[in-house]
Amino acid sequence: MRIAIFSDTYAPDINGVSTSTKILKEELVKHGHEVVVVTSALPDGSEYKDNKSDNILRVHGVELQALYGYRACKVYSFRVMRILKKMNIDVIHIQTEFGIGIFGRIVGELLKIPVVYTYHTMWADYSHYINPINSDSIDILIKRAVARISKFYANKSSELIVPSQKTKDALENYGLNKIAHIIPTGLDLERFDPKNKNEVLMKQIKKQYGIKDQFVVTFLGRIAKEKSIDVIIDAIKQVIKKNDNVICLIVGGGPQLDELKELVQKYNISKYVVFTGPKEPSEVPSYYHVSDIFVSASITETQGLTYIEAMASGIPAIARYDKNLENIIIDGVNGYFFNQTSELVDIILELMKRDCSNIKKQAEMSMTKYNSEVFYKSVMDVYYKAIYSKLPA
Repeated sequence: MRIAIFSDTYAPDINGVSTSTKILKEELVKHGHEVVVVTSALPDGSEYKDNKSDNILRVHGVELQALYGYRACKVYSFRVMRILKKMNIDVIHIQTEFGIGIFGRIVGELLKIPVVYTYHTMWADYSHYINPINSDSIDILIKRAVARISKFYANKSSELIVPSQKTKDALENYGLNKIAHIIPTGLDLERFDPKNKNEVLMKQIKKQYGIKDQFVVTFLGRIAKEKSIDVIIDAIKQVIKKNDNVICLIVGGGPQLDELKELVQKYNISKYVVFTGPKEPSEVPSYYHVSDIFVSASITETQGLTYIEAMASGIPAIARYDKNLENIIIDGVNGYFFNQTSELVDIILELMKRDCSNIKKQAEMSMTKYNSEVFYKSVMDVYYKAIYSKLPA
């Protein structure tokens, strides 16, 4: 099958949509399909280079500083359209709504190709980026617009994929009137398997950040307001009052980085909270492997790939309760839920003083269902549905 994947974000970007798109592309290629990825151009000064064999077509985009790394792309490229016409694409898979996503829909319409759409992002949770004055009335208008756009895009697709029940429920509340296929993103679990630890890199990480025998708490992801990283920092501030043998790694980059660094300095806990900056995908498993627990206070995830990565790496995930995570975290078995910061503090302190070997083992074992092979087969089923629905009766 010949498949065109359209996404505003792709490697070397580090985020959930980019990760999901790259995993899907690699699985499709592994199974013999021809895949082209249409994505945004690399930012000026980027040292990253695409391999020609990766079959990536890039469209010029303008980086939006407020969204850190997101590039708003042109909705049409004559050059890319000429290339796609020659490829005789069987199905288009759109991963993002705007820019490249709109271009994908135009290509599908003009070339009569079925369009599969994955709704990754709960845009209503990101309204603060275009509502800097925090006006309630403006926020209501933004969320209404998000609902209308989301419903329109979902209903206009040949087939729709969502990563979780939470996302499906949100679209149905918006007025969705078509079937949504729930397909969680699969991972290359071998990368994170504790049996495949990179001991050399782990040693380098420990040396770089002065990790000796401390209890390591890690957050990995986008450093932004919607991730509620300030909750984790506040918890660490309280933890060290009772047990200071702890270090918190904040791994990633984003628009809130400077603000959170100032918060850590204000609390005078720079010794205990380390900002590592963004890391290459090849390094990510080692950051989990040097950690004792993974913590996130975000309640805006559509699936939560970092929870799965962490647990597949053999460390429990501690998450602020979100219905979306009930199928991933079993409270007290492979991880923990908290609601208030004080609960997070108590969980960290408890784990610091007990043997966590059993909960780590349970965390790793419970992630086997998120294998990328399962992900591939589920997506292919949807592709065939989309293609057959376009065939003449």
